[in-house]
Amino acid sequence: MFADQCLQTGRQSAIDTGTTAIAGPTADVAAVYANIPGSVALTGDDAGFYTFPCSTNVDFALTFGGLSYPVNPVDFNLGPVTDGSSDCVGSLFVLDT
Repeated sequence: MFADQCLQTGRQSAIDTGTTAIAGPTADVAAVYANIPGSVALTGDDAGFYTFPCSTNVDFALTFGGLSYPVNPVDFNLGPVTDGSSDCVGSLFVLDT
C-alpha cells in the first residue's frame, strides 16, 4: 500500500528480520518509488537502491493476509546519500531472483 493505494496483489514474500531493509522485484520496487516525487534510481555499485528528497514523509505499508503493516517513515529512510545531501536512500531495494 502506498498512501492507501494498493500497488500489487497476489505476491509471495519472505520476511527477514535480520535486516532493516526491504527487498522486492524490480517492477514492484519501481512502482513504489514512482509514487515518491523526486525519487531517482541509483546506478553502478548502488544499482537497485533509490534516493528521494529527505524532506519527503513516505506513507508506505505492506499487507500480508489482509493485515496492513505501516512502515514508519523514519525506518523507510536510511539517511542522506552523503553528508549534507538533501537526498536520502530508501530502505526498499531491488532483489530479483
